[in-house]
Amino acid sequence: MFSLATDAAPGRSNEDFVLATTDLAVVVDGAGPGDDCAHGVSWYARQLAAQTMSALIAEPDLSLADGLARGIHAVARLHIYSCNLSSAETPRASVGILRIGTESVDTLTLGGCTVVVDTDAGPQITSDHRAGAPAAASDPKIVASGALCNSYPYTWVRRAAVLSDGASWLVDQASGYDWPLYLDLLDQHGPAGLIQHVRSVEDSDPTGTQYHRAELQDDASIAHAVLTGRSHRSTGPDSPLDLSRTES
Repeated sequence: MFSLATDAAPGRSNEDFVLATTDLAVVVDGAGPGDDCAHGVSWYARQLAAQTMSALIAEPDLSLADGLARGIHAVARLHIYSCNLSSAETPRASVGILRIGTESVDTLTLGGCTVVVDTDAGPQITSDHRAGAPAAASDPKIVASGALCNSYPYTWVRRAAVLSDGASWLVDQASGYDWPLYLDLLDQHGPAGLIQHVRSVEDSDPTGTQYHRAELQDDASIAHAVLTGRSHRSTGPDSPLDLSRTES
């Protein structure tokens, strides 16, 4: 059900990680210098995605918040004796989770990842792009205080996506697109094609003068699902949609 793509910012290793089953997707956007962790940020992102996914698969009725908290705890146990987890230099991450059940579609974000659920009433956004937004590190209690969660009836939902901020900035930072048009592009070109478009826009505006963004280039990841049996109307003016255009 999910299609996935991830791409490192040019010239550096990928600190994003994305995993999915048929009904569950987890996107982790690693951050921090990670100097007090022998394993590094990329390792932390991979482990957090894997451990969170494992917790949610093992107990399908577990809330997304509890699954993430268990994932954070499990990763901390993996390197508590080898790394200084109390240091501000330990790896941290933003997380986005999307679960498609038989009766509901559930979302969670912690930090800068975005989950978009397109409903009959339009796109519903779960995100937290505040400066200093909370992030996962080694203390699972951050989930209870910092995570944003939503749930939507399955019959309302047509399509949904989880994006790291390196993939969502054209909408939520630069206002180059609105969400309906961006989701149409995602439907037509897939996660990898949409990320390629993001890279082309970045290359055309290397200083961020035209399209303001927090980082000139960042790792970008997307998990995308179109729900079986649901249809949606394209909101864009072009058919097929043209990746060379952005909204002014």
